[in-house]
Amino acid sequence: LIGTTVVNAANETVGDVNEVVLTKDGKVAAVILGVGGFLGMGEREVAVNFNSIRMNRDQSNNLVLTVNATKENLKDAPAWRWDESQKK
Repeated sequence: LIGTTVVNAANETVGDVNEVVLTKDGKVAAVILGVGGFLGMGEREVAVNFNSIRMNRDQSNNLVLTVNATKENLKDAPAWRWDESQKK
């Protein structure tokens, strides 16, 4: 999943997957998206609940991740920050 482009319902690119957050029992809890940047500059990270992402394949069998959010929604979302309790 890391590096996969994420689009919205209008098929606009809204970000890409930078990290995957797992629960203690190994299930995916959230994905961390890099949003708002251009060529890696000015990007910030936001967490998106894994259950809110749809996974499909396109006609070329490439993985397509879709989230129900606009670019503006994600740019305005709180920035993701690791705290010490999450790193354990």
